[in-house]
Amino acid sequence: MDLLAKEECKEDHIIEMQPYEGSGAMLRINGNWITTNYHDHILEAVMSKHHQQFFLQKYNGENGRISKSLDDYNQTSWQGICNTRNILTTRENVRRMKLLTGWLNTG
Repeated sequence: MDLLAKEECKEDHIIEMQPYEGSGAMLRINGNWITTNYHDHILEAVMSKHHQQFFLQKYNGENGRISKSLDDYNQTSWQGICNTRNILTTRENVRRMKLLTGWLNTG
């Protein structure tokens, strides 16, 4: 590593970092080498911006809706929600999602 930095300083050109040997990294997303959970990282890279926009538009506080911020979005455990939904039946999932989104008549 130090030799590459020294060469970069002398030659004034950027040397792209390679993954550590034996790390198994095969994919680079947003400057980070991905070594595990490829599917999750790819899905997050593709969907996160669109999902944030949807979330902030849906929960903008208009028409009596709940108001949520980007900070609320970032503090939400999306993996936890996914894990919970995976162990429930379809009927239980539908009921809970209707309850969370305000579509379920509670009385």
